[in-house]
Amino acid sequence: MTCNNARRVPGSLERKERTVEEPETRIGVAQRRAYRLSEAAQLIGISEKSVRRLISRGLLKPNRALRILLISSEELARFLRDN
Repeated sequence: MTCNNARRVPGSLERKERTVEEPETRIGVAQRRAYRLSEAAQLIGISEKSVRRLISRGLLKPNRALRILLISSEELARFLRDN
């Protein structure tokens, strides 16, 4: 005998698959959230030293939360679009 008195909580039994949408870039930056300096340099076709120069001039803004400098894909897209 089954219990028909149980209340059904929405979403408790069915698991919907969630997809994380990457930010859309039309400039050709690959779809990752952040890149190391060497990866960012390869993506935009310049040397790592030039990327460091752009950071020191304030043209690229890296994420300094970690010991490794990371540049977000949004920041790369903004830089390519504006410059």
